[in-house]
Amino acid sequence: MYPCKISKRNGDFVLTLADDLVSRLNLKEGQTLFASVQDGALLLRRGSTLCYSLGDLLAATNPEALAQANAHSEWLEASPRAGREII
Repeated sequence: MYPCKISKRNGDFVLTLADDLVSRLNLKEGQTLFASVQDGALLLRRGSTLCYSLGDLLAATNPEALAQANAHSEWLEASPRAGREII
């Protein structure tokens, strides 16, 4: 396990990683990592694209556009159910 330290700089929280950990993971200064929480643990991942949760997507959805899309969903109601989905 590697010791890490959280500090505050210019109003932002900063996570300081041990040099050995940075070397082992081949991380570079300025590199972007994406953080999430799984089972109460902080998980950092490399990646070029963000991963969004359903809650994130719904929070960013325009309610008027969603209402308009729902108004044109007759095909969905007419579709046979294939499993136990809830619509």
